Amino acid sequence: MKKYILLLALLNGILISLQAQNPFAVTNIASKLTDRANAVIRYSDMNAEIKSEKRAFIKTKYAITILNAAAEKHAQLVAHYDKFIRIRSIEGTLYDAQGRKIKSLKKNEVQDITGNPDAAFADDSRYKLHNFNWQIYPYTVEYEMEEEMDGIFYLPHWMPLEDEYISLEKSSLMVETPLDYTLRYKAFNYTGEPVLKSEKHSKYYSWSLDQVAAYETESYSPSWHELTPTVFLAPESFEIDGYPGNMASWQEYGKFIYSLNKGKDILPDAVKAKVHELTDGLAAEQEKVKLLYEYLQRSTHYISIQLGLGGWQPFDANFVASKGYGDC
Repeated sequence: MKKYILLLALLNGILISLQAQNPFAVTNIASKLTDRANAVIRYSDMNAEIKSEKRAFIKTKYAITILNAAAEKHAQLVAHYDKFIRIRSIEGTLYDAQGRKIKSLKKNEVQDITGNPDAAFADDSRYKLHNFNWQIYPYTVEYEMEEEMDGIFYLPHWMPLEDEYISLEKSSLMVETPLDYTLRYKAFNYTGEPVLKSEKHSKYYSWSLDQVAAYETESYSPSWHELTPTVFLAPESFEIDGYPGNMASWQEYGKFIYSLNKGKDILPDAVKAKVHELTDGLAAEQEKVKLLYEYLQRSTHYISIQLGLGGWQPFDANFVASKGYGDC
């Protein structure tokens, strides 16, 4: 009997040792996390370091176990970038069901595609894509990525559970800012405030979550961020493409939007003269509007060019008048 007990203890010790060596082994996942789940996020960590109003570095690292083919889309890395976001590095590793490494990502395996192939004539939105294309279930993929932001108008959001039928072992968000910088944030379905600490030159905000079972949505459910833990981040002061701004109030934000359009509505003298030529002989406002609208239809065309701030900022009126086309 003693030999039997000793053997069980030995086997148990070996099992614990193997689990420690292979943290992504499927046997390590708690049973409550596999209920209704097609995938399990083993961990996800996001670290945002805000250097100034116009520069930030975002580091994300996560591992997700794909339990079956229904979760295959979550095995793919999708990273957006454009003029204001640069992907500094991407690393990835594939593990089998026992948590043993199968292979690592190679740089030439990362695809680089346009982000808007049909809707825009010119667009700098692009994506980095990678998929190990492994179909022996279950398996785990781990990715690590670093981004550099030139302008912090858009900060990332933290959404530990990105879709239904996915459970979570643990996740964290850490944001570092200068001591005198004001970070704005709004949380949904998160209990309490972030942990806040200060050091010599920086402030640190942190949120964390662990052991969350998979959600299942219903028809006509609210937006996903209203159902699951989510934290949205936003700057108070920022600068993008040389335009400074502030989000402390709607009035301050309005000043930023005004600055994007300032001076772009000045028509050249030739166009002003043409307007008078067409409308001076008309008495009714409706007739003037109709004639000017028809003139605009004949002389000017819309072309979607969204480079840099092109999606937010209209072309200069003088440029549109001389070229015969403009963006929104």
